[in-house]
Amino acid sequence: MPEGEGEPLRNGARQARSGEHRHLLPGRSRQARSQADQPPAVAARTETLSWQAPAVSALATRPPLEEWSGWLVSNATASGDVRLVDCSPVSKIMLRAQPAGGVARQLSVEPGRAARFEEGILVTCSAPGEWSLFCDIEVAGFLRRLRTASTGEHLAAVDVTHGRTLLRLTGPSAGEVLSSISTFDLSDWSFPPGAAAHAPVAGVRTGLVRDDLASRPDAAASGTEAEPEPMAVMLAPPTPAGSAGAGPVPSYLLHCDRSLGRHLYDELRSAGERFGLQIEGFAAHRARSRF
Repeated sequence: MPEGEGEPLRNGARQARSGEHRHLLPGRSRQARSQADQPPAVAARTETLSWQAPAVSALATRPPLEEWSGWLVSNATASGDVRLVDCSPVSKIMLRAQPAGGVARQLSVEPGRAARFEEGILVTCSAPGEWSLFCDIEVAGFLRRLRTASTGEHLAAVDVTHGRTLLRLTGPSAGEVLSSISTFDLSDWSFPPGAAAHAPVAGVRTGLVRDDLASRPDAAASGTEAEPEPMAVMLAPPTPAGSAGAGPVPSYLLHCDRSLGRHLYDELRSAGERFGLQIEGFAAHRARSRF
């Protein structure tokens, strides 16, 4: 090929390709062009479609299913003495504030302890100035009152609901089930109702809360448990978790990273087989007791 003849051809090809690109990218997104090319009725449906699928837990959800506060939850019932419930739809908020500030004084929850406030809001303290809040109701009002009580001090609240798995293990043998997969001392003397701690359970760093459920006098016949009366005044002195009512049934809340939730769940199910453990749906459990 004579010298110089290939260059104009390459430039021409480059210009042709460049022209094609200019034709394909006229300054608007592909999605916008797609909508503009659609019939008006189709474009209108595309713009107005706003349905959002309910959130789902990282664990298997047993039928029958129903929607609860934007979550797809199970309504499966259980009649056994030992029950395991996936409580992941419960809101989980991490709170950070000054260890000796106004928020700490209002909460009055010491490290290693848990307490319930109005409408069943559960607050645990893992270290000075660090709390975790669990609730299945709107929590914005509670946080606003904490902000008011903080009198200008720094208060951080982070929603970790979708990043944590929360389970409830209930029954006379619940402590034995946990002890079979953990070396943590769960005796009543070491870990009484209202206690909170972090401990390895089945190799997973797990937050533990002893939150016994109080049973009614006819609980033995009905197999149901009573929900304690909520406190009348928000931020009044809290009641220790698991202390309301008579005849408490041992119960533990366990929370861990969502990525490890399935492993913890499976290990609890396996350990509970010899104790007759049954899986109960969150909706069925919540219909007769607190989370």
